[in-house]
Formats: sequence, structure tokens, C-alpha cells
Amino acid sequence: MAIVHQSIMGKMIEDGLLLKYVPDTSVAKYVISADSKNALGTNVEGYVIPMFHS
Repeated sequence: MAIVHQSIMGKMIEDGLLLKYVPDTSVAKYVISADSKNALGTNVEGYVIPMFHS
């Protein structure tokens, strides 16, 4: 697990540094917010569970 700001998520996904882990969690069905699907124009669905808005 990593705590990452959304500004770097696209690059980390593009570089293959992250794995989709959300589908394997017990809370996946609750991860439905817009921020869990898109971060600054990047599709992050399956990669993130947003903690808070900054």
C-alpha cells in the first residue's frame, strides 16, 4: 500500500509502479466516488481508495 497524491498517480500507473488492488479488497463495493475513478484526468479505477480531499 502507498499513500500517493493524485498529481503523481498517472505517471506511477504509466510506469507500471502500481497494481490494481481494489478489486481484491473486502471494501471494493464501497469504492464508488468520482475520485476513485479519475485523478486529474487519469483513469485510476481499481488502483485507489481515496482517503480525503486536500
